Amino acid sequence: NPIQLLTAAVKKIAAGRYDAHIQQDAPGELAVLESCINSMANELRTAQTGMESRINEFTQELQQTLEELEIRNAELDITRFNAMQASKAKSEFLANMSHEIRTPLSGIMGFTELLINTDLDNHQLDYARTIHKSATNLLTIIDDILDLSKIESGKLEITPTSCNIIDIVEDVVDLLAPIAYEKDIELFYYLDKDVPHIVESDPIRLRQVLLNLVGNAVKFTLDGYVFLKIEPAPNESSDTIRFTVSDTGIGMDQKSKQKLFTAFTQADTSITRDFGGTGLGLVISRKLILLMKGDIGFDSTEGEGSSFWFKVPVKAIEKTSESIPDELNDRNVALVDDHILCRKAIRTMMEQWGCHVTEYS
Repeated sequence: NPIQLLTAAVKKIAAGRYDAHIQQDAPGELAVLESCINSMANELRTAQTGMESRINEFTQELQQTLEELEIRNAELDITRFNAMQASKAKSEFLANMSHEIRTPLSGIMGFTELLINTDLDNHQLDYARTIHKSATNLLTIIDDILDLSKIESGKLEITPTSCNIIDIVEDVVDLLAPIAYEKDIELFYYLDKDVPHIVESDPIRLRQVLLNLVGNAVKFTLDGYVFLKIEPAPNESSDTIRFTVSDTGIGMDQKSKQKLFTAFTQADTSITRDFGGTGLGLVISRKLILLMKGDIGFDSTEGEGSSFWFKVPVKAIEKTSESIPDELNDRNVALVDDHILCRKAIRTMMEQWGCHVTEYS
């Protein structure tokens, strides 16, 4: 009978009924066992009560935390909405102000050009050219701000049209060649024979990005060369063109590279003083390339130059657009240049014209 009572009590405890209690009336060792089982049940009951108390406490704290999170989420939603409205208002204000400023500025530039073409002495001509140059720089800054505000407000659209890659590249090189010539640095480009000449893309935005990258390379290169390479992008399933702008300029350190694509930021404050600029060009270029579903990146070493690249998908329309003059076909040409990259670029161009080229350094 005492063993049956012990067994029944242990079954109740195993089932979670810690209030089970055994009347201690058994003799000998069974009495000790009954006492131990009663003590165990008391300890388990105390532990269960404490655990339930802590669970209730944690549940209340969790409920309070969830309520606080809901309040904070609501506050964040309100703050985010207000920030978006403020950003939209800022973008609209910048766009409107940029248009308002550009109108009188265009008048200043136009009449300054007319003034330069009149009879002026050297001092007056220098003053007029300084005004025109300053107005041109200001117009460039305003255009950058306008583009950035359009991109941020989602109003800038990419418009693919039929365009000639060679015309775009040569427009950029022709525009920047005088600046490179004044600094006595080489500026040339290489067009791979497998690049289609007529493609469907946005020529205005392509020219804008190229003008920024090549212009920066010319600006920050004091000696050496700036080299633009156009080639099919490797490992791409569709027609994708890769543009690479390499230079022997000042380069960048690791800290400067981390903040390069931040608006209104240049690599160093001293660079802003020495070279000028707002730091918007690369930010706009990156956003434009992303809008064109492309990619952009760079590699730079301090004191050893930089290499910026971007690739954009295009729709190839025609392989070549140039008519080869008969007098160039099958001609023997001696190409003399002390720069190996320049020789490579010119040789490729001449061989596409049907010439037989022999290089000399």
